[in-house]
Amino acid sequence: VPAGSTITGGQGTTSATVTFGTTSGNVSVTATNTCGTTSASSTAVTFSSAPATPGTISGSSSACANSIGNVYSITAISGAASYTWTVPTGATITAGQGTNSATFTFGSTSGNVSVTATNTCGTSSAQSKAVTINTIPATPGTITGNATACSSSTGNVYSITAVSGAASYTWAVPAGATITAGQGTNSVTVTMGASSGNVSVTATNTCGTSSAQTKAVTINTTPSTPGSITGSATACSSSTGNVYSITAVSGATSYTWTVPAGSTITAGQGTTSATVTFGSTSGNVSVTAINTCGTTSASSIAVTISSAPATPGTITGSTLACANSTGNVYSISSVPGAVSYAWSVPAGASITAGQGTTSATVTFGSTSGNVSVTATNTCGTSSANNFAVAISSVLATPSSITGSATVCENSTGKIYSISVVPNATNYNWTVPSGATISAGQGTTSATVTFGSTSGNVSVTATNTCVSSNTQNLAILVNSTPLTPSVSKIDSCGVSILSVTATTGTIKWSTNASTPVIRVTNPATYTVTQTVNSCISSVASIVATPFSFPTVTLQPLSAVCNSTPTFTLTGGSPVNGNYSGTGVTANQFNPSIAGSGSFPIIYSYTDNNGCTSTAQQTISVGCNGIDDNSKTSFVVYPNPTSNILTFASEKPIDEVVIYDGLGKYISTMKNTLNQTEWKIDISNYSEGFYMIEMTLEGTKVRQTISKIK
Repeated sequence: VPAGSTITGGQGTTSATVTFGTTSGNVSVTATNTCGTTSASSTAVTFSSAPATPGTISGSSSACANSIGNVYSITAISGAASYTWTVPTGATITAGQGTNSATFTFGSTSGNVSVTATNTCGTSSAQSKAVTINTIPATPGTITGNATACSSSTGNVYSITAVSGAASYTWAVPAGATITAGQGTNSVTVTMGASSGNVSVTATNTCGTSSAQTKAVTINTTPSTPGSITGSATACSSSTGNVYSITAVSGATSYTWTVPAGSTITAGQGTTSATVTFGSTSGNVSVTAINTCGTTSASSIAVTISSAPATPGTITGSTLACANSTGNVYSISSVPGAVSYAWSVPAGASITAGQGTTSATVTFGSTSGNVSVTATNTCGTSSANNFAVAISSVLATPSSITGSATVCENSTGKIYSISVVPNATNYNWTVPSGATISAGQGTTSATVTFGSTSGNVSVTATNTCVSSNTQNLAILVNSTPLTPSVSKIDSCGVSILSVTATTGTIKWSTNASTPVIRVTNPATYTVTQTVNSCISSVASIVATPFSFPTVTLQPLSAVCNSTPTFTLTGGSPVNGNYSGTGVTANQFNPSIAGSGSFPIIYSYTDNNGCTSTAQQTISVGCNGIDDNSKTSFVVYPNPTSNILTFASEKPIDEVVIYDGLGKYISTMKNTLNQTEWKIDISNYSEGFYMIEMTLEGTKVRQTISKIK
């Protein structure tokens, strides 16, 4: 027998009983006698065992109650001869029992689907798969959300509590409405249309769909615009208790009233009837209807706010009336909002026509006073406008006439005036023969153009009733003097202008008042003469003074004391004359001039006898007086108008001053041994000066310039 097996009986016979081990192999037999043993005859024996536990069961871990055709299977097990399936209580195996794939019809109880493998050696352990038995979801609970909504409103949320076992939810909304979010969940957002209807929901899973839960939703709309407002279209400013109302609007829950600026609603806001206290501004009383869906357009009534009329404007008519005169008309422009007018007149006067209108006709007595008028309407009476009317029976003589009592012949623009005469409406002016009134006739001020005749300027005051006495002013008319006779004499740089045979006052265009003037600018000059404040015609003359020639002198080179006398040149125009220190007959002698700097003047006279000069400075040195002393000094400022300062390292002994032609002027001693010394030359004439200073026995010269 195979290894591990034993023969428990029959050894030596034709039948052996074997207890096998675990190893497959051959069971063999040989026959033996005294001659020997045969070859073995064998049969191969394979060892088997009970099958292994089946592998994972494939198939759904959930199933619907009472569902059929549910297939579960395993992979075939080696050595298994058959398979045994078991199912939850209430389930049945409809096919495949004994095979590795079975078909079940489930009941309503969850449990395990199990399988074992079997062969002649035994049965395996069971493999199981838990199967949950599901049912169709229950009908969803109550839907939460508004039972009313506005037409076309958005964001309307409806929801239910989650249904056990439901995998999704299906919502339905009224016609025209749309689900904008949440379809498939337990909460949706809806945009409503215009139709009422049901919002519905069902719960669904793999086993089916529940019955629907439903919520009725009523669709509301914005109310209609309110109808016509009843109430007065006119009201008085600040009036109270003005009632305005409308018919109730279907679907409206409230009403909003608005009134003109300055007005207030004292009662009824939110209702169909409002009570208003008005201000002073006209405008609309308006109302809108409101519900949860919105506010309507406004219905309005225009209300005109009236007030007591404004004070009437200017009264037209005469400010002056004759005593006991009739037919005097006074009127005003109509006042907006006024329905009548009340006129009053001074004591003794009466209104003969027009009372209550904008124009009244008055018969006056003898008393002055006001013509007055007020305007009236249902809201009240205006303040009065007053118009003063003077009743005239006599006029005062005009006051003294102001204006010039002496005028010149043919003078214009002479103004004469008087104070206003009470109750006068016109003024009559008269003037001397030959004079005319150019402006102001009829007023308190007249403008007169005179002729050559003296006489009175006179005035009387008048009105429609009387004339005053005359006021006079005697006027003396003076003759205009003759035009002056002028002459001139032209000379170098100046013209002498003169007036001959003059009387009165002379006035030149230069503002000079002498008969003879000197002018330097070529131009036209005018002159007048005034006699008795009367000015002559203007006389004129052209002055042409001779121009001075333009003279120049080129710079002069420095020379030594020993340089021979030489002729000076460089002046222009030529043929002029040179002058200065050391100059004789247009020649310069350095030895005569001495050391220093000297002004040389060049003069030229033209054919008109006009002379001009130019000036340069010539320096003389080399020996004798030293212009460049080794002692350091300075003279400043140069040029100067007043104080000249000398400053040196050591005291200057003395200073001698010469003019530009070398003429001695003065000597000053430095008695205080100052190193800085000031000299006042403010009283010197403008021009060049030679300063000669003595320092330690050495003479030094410096040219300075004195200016204004």
